[in-house]
Amino acid sequence: MRGVGYAVVKHLPLSSDLDEAYERADAWFSSPLSDGVHLLRVTLRQDLGG
Repeated sequence: MRGVGYAVVKHLPLSSDLDEAYERADAWFSSPLSDGVHLLRVTLRQDLGG
């Protein structure tokens, strides 16, 4: 899921409707799913000793 957030940001400048693109990016990073992905990554890193 990390790739989704990265892709949203990476494609911002390519969008024909920048306002809609920024709203979509804001929605992704404000969503509980984004927070859950972050917490999962932190937990996995700790499990792997990283």
